[in-house]
Amino acid sequence: MGHMYDVVFLGGGPAGYVGALYAQKLGLKVAMVDRDGLGGTCLHRGCIPSKSLLKSAEIYREHLRAKDFGVESVDVHFHWDVALKRAQGVISTLEKGIQFLMKKGAIDVYTGHGRLLGPSIFAPQAGTISVLPVHDHDAMTQGGDESTLIRGTYVVLATGSKPRTLPGITPDGQRIFDSDNLWRMKTLPKSMVIIGGGVIGVEWASLFHDLGVEVSLVEATDRLLPGEDEEISRELMRIYKKKGIKIYTEHTIDVEALHFKEDGLDVTLRPHTVIAAEALLVSVGRVPNIEDIGLENTRILTKDGAIVVNDTYQTKESHIYAVGDVIGGMMLAHLASREAIEAVLHMTGRGGRRVDPRFVPKATYSYPEVASIGWTENDAKAAGFDVGVAKVPYRAIGKALVEGASEGFLKLVYDRKHDDVLGVHIIGSKATELIGEASLARLMEMSPWELTRVIHPHPTLSELLAEAAFMAEGTGLHSGV
Repeated sequence: MGHMYDVVFLGGGPAGYVGALYAQKLGLKVAMVDRDGLGGTCLHRGCIPSKSLLKSAEIYREHLRAKDFGVESVDVHFHWDVALKRAQGVISTLEKGIQFLMKKGAIDVYTGHGRLLGPSIFAPQAGTISVLPVHDHDAMTQGGDESTLIRGTYVVLATGSKPRTLPGITPDGQRIFDSDNLWRMKTLPKSMVIIGGGVIGVEWASLFHDLGVEVSLVEATDRLLPGEDEEISRELMRIYKKKGIKIYTEHTIDVEALHFKEDGLDVTLRPHTVIAAEALLVSVGRVPNIEDIGLENTRILTKDGAIVVNDTYQTKESHIYAVGDVIGGMMLAHLASREAIEAVLHMTGRGGRRVDPRFVPKATYSYPEVASIGWTENDAKAAGFDVGVAKVPYRAIGKALVEGASEGFLKLVYDRKHDDVLGVHIIGSKATELIGEASLARLMEMSPWELTRVIHPHPTLSELLAEAAFMAEGTGLHSGV
């Protein structure tokens, strides 16, 4: 009959392990099936290692301009292998931390490939999962004595996502890469073409450029970070071009014309551009992991490659929930964790509801950083709001000048009629940290006036939001408005 639990999480990423820990805190008996290492893509191939490498690039970049601060750094070198080793150390430390939490919470972790089973004499519940050792699954064996059956009153599908591929281009970890196999890059290339100007492409373009790589960034739409406020995107493009990153908007790759050479490859773009480079990075988004998890054994529906859920994250099978990247939408680790918590709240009768994406902060860890929450100016106007905008340049804030980080601005979008903060958009130093206060402002439905009542320490970059709020009230202090 298999081991019985209150809830089983399929997937050990930010949705799976956070949901499991939260369910355990609420008194449930919990199990988790994990295939690729606790922490998922975020910990092992995504958020954490890429940000670790971005930090290494930041330190190198700051050394190169240290003379501006009265510090002379001589003969500075960057060692890619050491940076990779440090990133791996961060990963290992965090994974051990998650393992400790699982053990402390008496959460049973099954290592292997999990699949939902349909009704049968051996698995009468749709909440039954077969766990097969990864080596057996990858060898295309099914069932067998090594498989383990576990059952949950509830099941949460949190299998995450994988890099989207381009037909005809196969990442080989040598000259062609995606975000999952960049860690196989043994040495830095002298030049690189990056296909895709979303968050992943923009971050890696920033990192490689800071390390001295000649970067060409290709985006099919008319601007980088097309999901961000247009003014933010335009400012990022201006800064990137000023830094020397080559940007090709409204261009796509001609896969059939891709030509390999002994020292790299020629990348042909449409329209009519050929770029010679040592390496190619494909970063055209991610797709949900729904293959071979047993959906065909259930009534669960999918749409556009993602699992369909209702307003409480339930699938067509009411006792099976799905959260995180596997349901599509905003594929963000912090959102996945929040969705898992909401699913647990619902299954335990404590409420739980689908998260409104306009209350979810977004963060891009490029140089400069980009962060946002809520409505863009254009979307707010299209929705019929009486839109007001207040913009504060970093150069108006003392701490930005102290830090030598005066490029960028904060943009506050608000509703004049109801006096509500609709959105906050930032490009500049520490934007990904500053967005936290804006997220609280959105949650509390604060008005610009209420934000002016918050006392911000001086000198700090947090004064950007305060100044924008004063501007919205017509009493801007440091920006001359």
